[in-house]
Amino acid sequence: MNIIRNINENDLALLLSEESKTTPMSTNLDHVRLAPTVCSKQSKSSEEISPSGNSISSLPIAAITATSNTSLHVDTLDSASEEAQIPNISSHSRDRNSIMNNHSTTLLSQEEIGQRLVMNAPMSSISNSKSFINTSRTLTQNESTKSTQDAINTELNRMRTSIIAKRERERKRKEFLEDERVLVGNKVSEGHSNYVMAYNMLTGIRVSVSRCSGIMKPLTEVDFRTTKKLAFDISGSELTPSSKYDFKFKDYAPQVFRSLRLLFGLDPADYLVSLTSKYILSELGSPGKSGSFFYYSRDYKFIIKTIHHSEHRQLRRILPQYYNHIKENPKTLISQFYGLHRVKMPWGRNAGLRKVHFIVMNNIFPPAKHIQSQYDLKGSLAGRVTSTPSNDIDLARSIVLKDQNWLKEKKKLKLGPQKANDFLNQLRSDVDLLERLNIMDYSLLVGIHYGPNKPKNGDTPETLMSFEGRSELRATDYLNNDLDEIYYVGVIDCLTNYSFFKKVETLWRSLSHKRTEVSAVPPMEYGERFYQFIRNSVDSHIIRKQC
Repeated sequence: MNIIRNINENDLALLLSEESKTTPMSTNLDHVRLAPTVCSKQSKSSEEISPSGNSISSLPIAAITATSNTSLHVDTLDSASEEAQIPNISSHSRDRNSIMNNHSTTLLSQEEIGQRLVMNAPMSSISNSKSFINTSRTLTQNESTKSTQDAINTELNRMRTSIIAKRERERKRKEFLEDERVLVGNKVSEGHSNYVMAYNMLTGIRVSVSRCSGIMKPLTEVDFRTTKKLAFDISGSELTPSSKYDFKFKDYAPQVFRSLRLLFGLDPADYLVSLTSKYILSELGSPGKSGSFFYYSRDYKFIIKTIHHSEHRQLRRILPQYYNHIKENPKTLISQFYGLHRVKMPWGRNAGLRKVHFIVMNNIFPPAKHIQSQYDLKGSLAGRVTSTPSNDIDLARSIVLKDQNWLKEKKKLKLGPQKANDFLNQLRSDVDLLERLNIMDYSLLVGIHYGPNKPKNGDTPETLMSFEGRSELRATDYLNNDLDEIYYVGVIDCLTNYSFFKKVETLWRSLSHKRTEVSAVPPMEYGERFYQFIRNSVDSHIIRKQC
């Protein structure tokens, strides 16, 4: 019925004309005329003459005039007036006026008019209309379904894009936090008291190592005394890039240390990435008794240690012998030095320039394994004890223990005959070098990792393994079977010369302690005592077999 209501004027005229051609209109059909609101318009239009010369009212049907917003009124006309032909316009007007006066007006809705028209329309027209209506309804439903599906797809795509973007933001946030995180110690960032010094160190290392490239040439004596100076400022220059701070950088024996890095198996790109990729360093604890600062690279592989001017001179003095020893002993236990540098920078408002010498060296302990116990062994007993808190186990594990703690806990290096022999032979060779170089006060740093971590099947366990700058020893029994302990060992603090001040210290401490217990003794005496202490720290059954 809603479809019938929407039939327009053209459709009404078409249906009525078809009916007039096929079937005479029933004498009982009420004739249609305009309501009083539009009668004046109908009267005016009814006076018009058709092209054939007859008046419009001579048509076999009543004249109908309507708009979409105007209701139609139907008058009942007698059969005689339907079939009569009005000869002129005036007689037609008189008849129309009489009809309006003699007959009552009935108001019908568009729905009722459509019903009457459909009842009197031909069947072919009705079928065509129904077919058109069904087709229109199907198209409307298809369009509605398609638009609904498009809206659903659009919303799903929007939700999918939003979820992907959220995950990407979370991933980037985690990567940023992971990149900014340091494995140990406190991060040296802006606002830190030593941030400017650390920044200058890393900037100088990055530029100096990058410039030290090209074809390797055989080293000469001049290479061990060569130095390179670089000046950094905010504007930059042809040789140096711009820097956040003004400072001067000095690189000592760059070609020699380049060769040492190659002997230690370091790739230049990996070396720079570990140190300077993010400009992130961590500081572990406060300066020790020597006053040196220790900075760790972001991946915990390298250590930047500030040294005194006397240690700087000592390293430059022993560099040729150290280089030859590394070539002959690739598995040496002595600290691996990767670079010797100096930065000169303003310090305070009125303090002038400050010179800081520092070295880059290997970190004995690995970043991926937790070291449960650490010991610093010299072989002396005077003042060589560390108190440990009994209520904080984690803090106790992070403290470096000393000789008396080692003896009190009855610690031993559990090494089988083969590993013990190789370890002691290498230690003997290293100690001999330090004795010849007049060096004392060094120590053996031992880190112990507990837990099953055996090599994979098919791997050949080496007696003394050097992994990324760390000497790694797996504990074994007397049959050389692996045990669940791993030792990370290395000789550290090997730049102390037995100078005049150390001789005075020897004399002073000997007054209150036994000479065998004092750390400051001549290099020959120190080396023999050190070697015997470490040898006695190896498991006793190995000593018996060697004896």
